[in-house]
Amino acid sequence: TQGTTYQVSMRAVDKAGNITEARNKDLSVELELANRTLSDMVKDGIIEAGDWIAYEVKNGSGTNNGEYTMTTLETGAESDQTYNVTSYTEGWLVLYADTSTGVVEIISANSVGNLKLAYNSGYNNLVSTLNTMSEYYLNPQYADRARSVGTNPNNPIGETETEENRFGSMIIEDEHYITDLNALDNLELTKINSSYWLASRKMYRDSSLGIRGGHGRFIDASGTLDSSLLASDDVGSSESHGVRPCIRLKTNIEIDMSDATRDRKFAS
Repeated sequence: TQGTTYQVSMRAVDKAGNITEARNKDLSVELELANRTLSDMVKDGIIEAGDWIAYEVKNGSGTNNGEYTMTTLETGAESDQTYNVTSYTEGWLVLYADTSTGVVEIISANSVGNLKLAYNSGYNNLVSTLNTMSEYYLNPQYADRARSVGTNPNNPIGETETEENRFGSMIIEDEHYITDLNALDNLELTKINSSYWLASRKMYRDSSLGIRGGHGRFIDASGTLDSSLLASDDVGSSESHGVRPCIRLKTNIEIDMSDATRDRKFAS
């Protein structure tokens, strides 16, 4: 309500639902909520990386009542894979909060669903396919961009340059995943309850035969970086891991703090 001062107690909630005081700072703060935008609250240090955001996907962007399909053409898998954005209910966390610009990017606290990628097309389409799946979780009322974790936050499209080998063209490998992985490690958000894809490619080379295969990077269930073979000069392979979208919120949205003492600190 405009002009009303609320008493807000910030708390951290772990995956088991245990509540602890957060970040060893003055957690009982009076906040004037009149016309407070997301940008204002980030610049004032009220919203920080690691905070929960009660982001509502609803039907998502481009979905049919929340349902969407990742096709075999995109994934290389033997059949289409269908999901519904409303099935994901495990919340969103701030991955980046830029105090100079007020820009916030959030990440799903867990995987929104497992996606199978396969063979050369799965390898070459890795970044675009994971970005496409992530975009279904964009709510245009609150957000203006979606990408997969592991892409370059400043240029999520990724590499387009290719190298030729005995089984076709392969998009070159990259290390764009490092920025997101460092941020996740710093916030202790890397390990979740399952493995998940990083939208980043890795090539396997032989000193005499050249490129032998293409891998997709992922984080395993223990929180360790690994990679799955997809494209190969033999028959290739298929692998299934989870997907974690990263959503950039609009800086001018107003933040509702009235529910902040519950298990989600901020509601957009």
